[in-house]
Amino acid sequence: MTFMKSKLTFLLCIITSPLLAAEITGKFTPPAGQVLVFAGQDNMSVGGTQEYSDGYVDNIGVPGGITHYVYFSEGWTNGFGRTFPLGSVAGLNSEVEWAAGPMCQKAYLDSPRLKECVMHVSISMEGGGEVKVANGSFDHLIDEFVQFIADYPDRVFFIRIGYEFDGSWNKYEPDSFKKAFRRIVDALRERNLSNYATVFASSSTVKPGQFEEYDPGAEYYDWIGYSWWGNEKKFGNAVPALAYARKLKKPVFIAESTPRGHYFDKEDPETLWSGWFNEFFQHIEDNKDVVRAVSYINADWDGQDMWDGWGQTCIQTLPLLKQKWQTMMAEKTFINAADHPHKVIGFSPRTTPLQSSKSSQPAYKNASLPDIDRVADLLSRMTIEEKVAQITGWWFHDERKLQREGSVFKPEFYAKKCPHGIGELGPLHNLSIDEDMRHYIAIQEYFRNQTRLGIPAILHDEAAHGFMKFQANSFPAPIGLACSWNPSLLEEIYSCAAQEARSRGVAHVLSPVVDVARELRWGRVDETLGEDPFLVGRLGEAMVRGLQGSDNGTIKPDHVAATLKHFAGYAGTAGGRNRSPYPNGMRHLLDTEIPPFRYVIKNGRPASVMAAFNEIDGLPCHINHWMLQGVLRDRLGFDGLLVGDYQGLNLVRWYQKIGTNDADVGKMALESGLQLELPNAFGYKHLTKLVKSGQVNETLIDTAVREMLSLKFRLGLFEAPMALDAAKAKNLAASTETNSLATEAARQSIVLLKNEGNFLPLKLGIHKNIAVIGPNATVCRLGSYSGMPQKTVSLFEGIRDYVGNQATVKHAEGCQIATNDTGNSYKNWRYVDEIHYTSLEDNQERIRSAVQLAHNSDLVVLALGENVLLSREAWGENHIGDRTTFELTTSQQELASQVLATGKPVVLILNNGKP
Repeated sequence: MTFMKSKLTFLLCIITSPLLAAEITGKFTPPAGQVLVFAGQDNMSVGGTQEYSDGYVDNIGVPGGITHYVYFSEGWTNGFGRTFPLGSVAGLNSEVEWAAGPMCQKAYLDSPRLKECVMHVSISMEGGGEVKVANGSFDHLIDEFVQFIADYPDRVFFIRIGYEFDGSWNKYEPDSFKKAFRRIVDALRERNLSNYATVFASSSTVKPGQFEEYDPGAEYYDWIGYSWWGNEKKFGNAVPALAYARKLKKPVFIAESTPRGHYFDKEDPETLWSGWFNEFFQHIEDNKDVVRAVSYINADWDGQDMWDGWGQTCIQTLPLLKQKWQTMMAEKTFINAADHPHKVIGFSPRTTPLQSSKSSQPAYKNASLPDIDRVADLLSRMTIEEKVAQITGWWFHDERKLQREGSVFKPEFYAKKCPHGIGELGPLHNLSIDEDMRHYIAIQEYFRNQTRLGIPAILHDEAAHGFMKFQANSFPAPIGLACSWNPSLLEEIYSCAAQEARSRGVAHVLSPVVDVARELRWGRVDETLGEDPFLVGRLGEAMVRGLQGSDNGTIKPDHVAATLKHFAGYAGTAGGRNRSPYPNGMRHLLDTEIPPFRYVIKNGRPASVMAAFNEIDGLPCHINHWMLQGVLRDRLGFDGLLVGDYQGLNLVRWYQKIGTNDADVGKMALESGLQLELPNAFGYKHLTKLVKSGQVNETLIDTAVREMLSLKFRLGLFEAPMALDAAKAKNLAASTETNSLATEAARQSIVLLKNEGNFLPLKLGIHKNIAVIGPNATVCRLGSYSGMPQKTVSLFEGIRDYVGNQATVKHAEGCQIATNDTGNSYKNWRYVDEIHYTSLEDNQERIRSAVQLAHNSDLVVLALGENVLLSREAWGENHIGDRTTFELTTSQQELASQVLATGKPVVLILNNGKP
């Protein structure tokens, strides 16, 4: 049978407290408040196999895992007259009986009924085996064992080495035990296996100081284990084990538990349940902060020579006891096979067999296999250095220098910068289409042909309102597009942007922005879709559909992975100041900022989400476990890649003043769920060292790497061409259809604020002398995060070309906003830091000339508003962009006042980054 999860609350059900358990993050650790359930210990007691079918599995249900035992005791004869076989690990590949019931690990793995079960294999080195393991005499046994683990890459193994170090029967010599433990783990690591976790376990007789005496090094084990027989006054092992686990912040595995000395065939079930079982579940409850796995030994102990006097503890013996146990197992707390334990602990089991390791082609390079299989195979081959590289990015801020030197067109450049590979590479916006072709070839050559495993790098870029690149098409800013109220239009626009990006090698864009803009002083309002959560959600979904080419999470081959940003509350920061704390409270956060993310995640299935810079209740989003896991993952159901914003961890450390050092920030971010640090490894560069020192559990890194690799396989990067089609990229950039789409988008983005006497639309030929006046008349103010299109048409040019010889069109600047205004939106956004405003005094002559032109005209078109310098991302003290006022600059106000005073009809066109 399977355990059906009940919604009822039982007398002994365990009430969990995630707050108490949040610090425990060992490899393959179940979520806080959940416990992985194992059953053991011999094949007959467990059942569920072809040979044995009357055990726990057959009578009670399929547990989350199976507890088993093997011996590294070649040639040794135990006290019961059993001699262990030569040349093989006893109990691993074939059945052996050493006075404790039949033992064969392989039988479990061959059983279809147990395909969901995690394996818990305990290695005994009794009889002096620890010395031979330590000195290399048993390396052939280690090799057999490691190969066994490698042969089942789709199954997780909890490996309890030398169970139990304090057992009097083992008589382990401490130094030899530690060396043996490390030798086995080192052998597993040499094979780059990822489907195991190690357990350092005591028995029930541990003495003060023995954990320290036998400890092989915290970096060599993932869990602390102990045995629990009840009657803690007699068997007090739990106290030192729990204390040691809490000290090291490692999860606890109650590796063996049973009502030792009880005879279920002779006792009252109610008494048993209210006695030992009540104490057992209360023990778990009392230590729920660390206890995450438990194994129940369901055995007829007295029926085995080794355990005379231990009793009979088969739960199925007593129907009432069995019913109570099954009821308890049905609670959400306990993870059994029906709960898909591999998934719960963060491991993705394979659904089809992989190719043999002896195959000429590794499984991850076999495009016919499902992505989940390819990811698991590739992950199992990776070193910790290669894993960490996959969850970091690389980017250099001075792209003009790289372009000028030409270094980015050479594979050896990336070999130096990314020796272990890389997750993603940042953008080079200035490259032409032809340069992008060369850049792409260099990237493919190094990452796919010269790195050890050939893992491709993702190129990411921006697509806020068109592909943000030189020679790429541009569309109105999102705040303008939102004024269209037209999801179909936005889907088409972002599909065009995606195809342009992909044609130039970019597979992941950091768009769209679905922040809700309620604080209009903020400099990034033009990147948003406005103030209404409903509209933002619907248009955001259309943008994702356009970028990815679907609404089900599939990414079409000529499209890109989309990124929702910024999660969450970023647009509502205090005073409209970029990166300042979110001040509006939890209700406003959940009712206003979160709904667009919820809608787009559910209906658009974006590939990734980006964390926001701001703090929520004093905790920056990049290290906010409640936001990233509790809300984004658990409440909204997001299951994609969670990426950091540029310099996000750097800001946590130096701007928000959190963490004692850079490594500390990296650890906090990883444990909070951040899976990719951008643009460079500030905190995550320390993860390799933290894993090796036991301060960070590798399973967290595996989870992040798994998501990154999954995205790369979904994008088809492992089979992507080694060169791009330049002609296709150029055709997309010069497409007349895209040009027409941009024109239509501009029409639908215009908002008519006032039209006295139906003055508009103007009639051609009525006005013979037209003055186009203002600082925004002869330049295209494209907005923040704009590319550099091959051609732009200014307001002045458009009017002049439209009226032709039916009117005279003249221009006057009227006033200048800033002396260092380049007239190019991208350059104003990227390269101009401190703004040199032009004073009213310095603009007087420009105003005078403009007013004179207005006097001599029949019609004035007045082009005022902002440029990017007045409305952009404020990313530094010398690079501001937030506003303190919504008013026009003083010079523009004066210009407008004097032009209006001429009495000439005026059409005012405001080009702004906000309403």
